[in-house]
Amino acid sequence: MPERDARRLLEFIIRTRLATLEQKQAEFASRALDPGDQPAIMAGHDLQTEAEAADRLFPAFVAAIQAAGAARTAGTPLVFDDADPQQNAMADALIRFLVKSHLATVESQERSEGHYHYAVTIDWPAMEQTATLAGVDLPVALAA
Repeated sequence: MPERDARRLLEFIIRTRLATLEQKQAEFASRALDPGDQPAIMAGHDLQTEAEAADRLFPAFVAAIQAAGAARTAGTPLVFDDADPQQNAMADALIRFLVKSHLATVESQERSEGHYHYAVTIDWPAMEQTATLAGVDLPVALAA
């Protein structure tokens, strides 16, 4: 059940929040190149890319939002170490889908040459609103 709700939430974020962002970026980029159908084509391609990334990163997304739900009451950011492949994938998923769509923020800190820690802070009121609009019970989606 939690994975189904997490999938619905992720699909909603891509379809509504990222699709709008991709469309605006495509329109801006195409004005400099060529008017016409270019914005719609570019946005459609970008949206397809996000959907493919969602399929690939879904397990990491679920693990990350479940970790976020468990840490929510502490009120501290989730910290991920890019040296750990699982943590790196979780950070990638949250940055790609939540930070990019303005549902979270991220701060990075270089620990050594090419080695980073990522601190992700979720905007819980915005996440709750997004989950409501998606018809998703957020506590269920966050359940481990």
